[in-house]
Amino acid sequence: MIKFARKFGDLGIKGKKAHQYDEFSRTYRTGDFKEYASLAAQHVGAGGSVLDVATGPGYFCIELARLSNLSITGLDISNDLVEIARANARTAGVEVDFLEANASAMPFPDDVFDFVFCSWSIKNFSEPTKVLNEMYRVLRRGGTALTSAACGGGRRRAMPSITSSSSSGNRCRSLSARPARLSPVAPRVR
Repeated sequence: MIKFARKFGDLGIKGKKAHQYDEFSRTYRTGDFKEYASLAAQHVGAGGSVLDVATGPGYFCIELARLSNLSITGLDISNDLVEIARANARTAGVEVDFLEANASAMPFPDDVFDFVFCSWSIKNFSEPTKVLNEMYRVLRRGGTALTSAACGGGRRRAMPSITSSSSSGNRCRSLSARPARLSPVAPRVR
């Protein structure tokens, strides 16, 4: 049913399911988010800006805020998850801007973020190419994108793919030694 519904639009996790996802993320993915936050901190200079696409309960943003003094934004289609993320950030004592929006039509100008992150979510978007194009659009020239996708066996088999864009605009140079299942930057499709 979910796959059928996704064909017609993106779905946010709501109500009890949002709280269950928060608990799952806190219990099983904290180590992943710490690792990804450490990678992000290495690729963003002082005063830089970071976007977490489909932030869920916001743990990547929270871990990154603990490590650095960056401008961090988390975006999710689910208002319930945005509220949970805000509460989690308050509890952690960090400042992160969380907002409700659709990743396939982000409410940001072009070239605004130095680092764009998306974890385990590409498979959930009804139009993943649009989301990748939006990630490309909001990524500053010279910025870095990190996506990870669960493949097969779940958490331990998550394959991160890190790309960096050069000043000449080449956004496909891999910075990761691990193979990627997904290219984080798709060609623009109009």
